[in-house]
Amino acid sequence: MTDALWVVIPFSAVAIFAAVSWWRHRHVKAAEQRAELLYIHARDHYAHGDAEVGSRFLVSAYKARTVPAHVEAAHATALLALLFALAVALMR
Repeated sequence: MTDALWVVIPFSAVAIFAAVSWWRHRHVKAAEQRAELLYIHARDHYAHGDAEVGSRFLVSAYKARTVPAHVEAAHATALLALLFALAVALMR
């Protein structure tokens, strides 16, 4: 039973890290798409002479490019868990 845990724990940590990394990647891609759409709106407003609204869209595009903090925190936590599990497995 104990020998199985030394194998299961690191592989579980790898699986969790892979899932969280995929989830973070989806958030990054969605943020890039939102920012691109907002940038297009800003460019259109600037082209039509409405600089005030265009500048607001540019600020929104800049803010939209950032990934939510809870996603980054989950990714960092999964990475730490992975490193800890691998360190425990190597110490065996």
